[in-house]
Order: sequence, then structure tokens, then C-alpha cells
Amino acid sequence: MANGLLKKLALAGMVGASAMFSAKEAKAAPVEWGKFQDCIKVYNANYPQYGGQSTDYVANSITFKDQNGNIIANNPAFSLVYFINTTSGGSIAVGGLNGSGNSASGWFNAKSPGFTGLTTGQTANQTEGNTDNGYWKAFVDLNGNGKYGTYDSSNGLFIPEENEMISGIRVANFQGFQTGVGTRSAGDISGWYTVPEPSSLTLLGVGAAALALRRRRKSDKQSGSEHSK
Repeated sequence: MANGLLKKLALAGMVGASAMFSAKEAKAAPVEWGKFQDCIKVYNANYPQYGGQSTDYVANSITFKDQNGNIIANNPAFSLVYFINTTSGGSIAVGGLNGSGNSASGWFNAKSPGFTGLTTGQTANQTEGNTDNGYWKAFVDLNGNGKYGTYDSSNGLFIPEENEMISGIRVANFQGFQTGVGTRSAGDISGWYTVPEPSSLTLLGVGAAALALRRRRKSDKQSGSEHSK
């Protein structure tokens, strides 16, 4: 009887361990994402349960520019994810904004036992050479498919879809984090990305020519390889 009970407990332990291992594997797998929440739920899937809180933020001053420095009049859908630096030396996604045009809205998690987030008074400003408590990653949906790429929480790497990453993100005047006060301002946000325009046929032609050249070189190398055999 005792041996039978021990076997059952051992089997239950093996099943439990297997389930935990599978959960960790699933958690580390790259995920496709189309909004900042997709990145945050990898870490804080149950937030704001267990005592957590969040604060809403809105940004109405967003200025993105093309490769020539021209302001984009009407941005397609874009998403910004904010990562806070942890005491262990890593970083965790704790908030962000989704938007289009020149405005966006979102929320940021509060720090609580078991969860990483912003504490009262912390901001998410990011200017050249200076970050307050973390850093931003930003993407724009240029091809209109509702996705920005994939994100791997195991190494913190984003693999953006072609030309959909926004660089040089700057955030100023971000209001200090505080719960229970209503929606706060996410400040003034700016960055750079490339927008293919109908008038940019020359640029698109150069791109096509470069692609054709790479293919031709690859084909020539393969032919040379076959002749050398």
C-alpha cells in the first residue's frame, strides 16, 4: 500500500515537472505581436491580479519623420513598448502605447510584490544619452498586416518585419507614475522611420535592382561551384 502510494506521488511529481517544463518552453518561444500588450503578458500574464495596479496614459504629441527628415502627416498603426531596468541587471516590459496618426494610448503596470513595474513618481522619459528608468522599443505597421514582427522573451530580442522598426525614439515630459488619478500624459514622442511614397519610384527601383544583383551573384556563384566540380 505504501509502495503504491509512493509510486502515485512520484508519477504526479513527474507529470507536474513536465507541465512546468512545457510552460517554461512556451513562455520562452518567440511570439508574433500586434500591440504592446503581447509583449507584456509574456511576463505578467496575470497582472493586475495579486494586488497589481495599472495607470492609463495617453500621448497627443507624436512626431515621426521619414529618412529625409520630413514629418509624417498621418502615421499608420504603431506600437511602443516600455522596458524597465530591474535590480538584477535585466529588463522587463511593463507598459506601452498603441496608436495611429499623431496620438496613442495605453497603460503601465505598477510595481507590486511578485511583479515588476513603475513606482510612484517614476517616469519613462528617454532623450539622447539619457533614460530615466528604462528604454522604449517602437514599431510601425507599414504593410498593414496588423503585426510588427516577433518578440522572444528568453533573450529580449525583437525581429521586426522589414522596415517596420522606429529608431531614435525620444520621449519628454512623461508625467510621473501614480495610481488612482485617472489618465496621465505620456508626453512628447518622436522618432524616425522610412515611408515608401508613390513618388519614390527611384528608391524602389534601386532596391529592386540591388535585389536582382544579389540574386544574379548568387546564381553565378552556384554555377561556378557546379563547373568546378
